[in-house]
Amino acid sequence: MKRPRPPVAALVARVVRLRKVDLERATGDLAIGTMARLHVDTEALDATECSIVELKRGGFISGRQMVDLLRRHQRECRQRR
Repeated sequence: MKRPRPPVAALVARVVRLRKVDLERATGDLAIGTMARLHVDTEALDATECSIVELKRGGFISGRQMVDLLRRHQRECRQRR
């Protein structure tokens, strides 16, 4: 039997904590603001999405890992509604 995957938010929070990533830069960053404005529903990115982008910028995860984490996170968010 497969073990259930941990929620993306918990996984990202753990990596951010272990790598000591500065999230203040991620939430106020110009590129993040641009991404939020271009979002179809004009919703702001949540803390987990900002953290994932910051991990990619810091070189802690690859582009493929970033896309996979964002996809999983969006799926989890949709299931919670």
